[in-house]
Amino acid sequence: MSVTAPERPAPASAPARVVVGTAIERELPDTSRAHEFGGCPMVQSFRVTLQDGVAGRCWLPTAEAMEVRAFGRQWVAAALSARAAAVGEARLRGELTAPGGLRLTAAP
Repeated sequence: MSVTAPERPAPASAPARVVVGTAIERELPDTSRAHEFGGCPMVQSFRVTLQDGVAGRCWLPTAEAMEVRAFGRQWVAAALSARAAAVGEARLRGELTAPGGLRLTAAP
């Protein structure tokens, strides 16, 4: 499952949080984990810790992330908030905690 995020990032003053999450933390790059990301060796991945302490993950290929102006935790927070509004928090939670996590996309 992938989700298209808005081009504009959340305002800089907004915390890097999503409706269902308590924290969004960028993970260190590791090309040996490509099998977790659909075979894509270079990704920007984020650990999303939900309110009950359960951890999920979302990611975006690095090549796509480079196309996003002001890419980072704020952009990811905006993408996840938009996804929660579109499909509901329960489904987003399932997507984040599924094996491989939620693949984000920079496409408009």
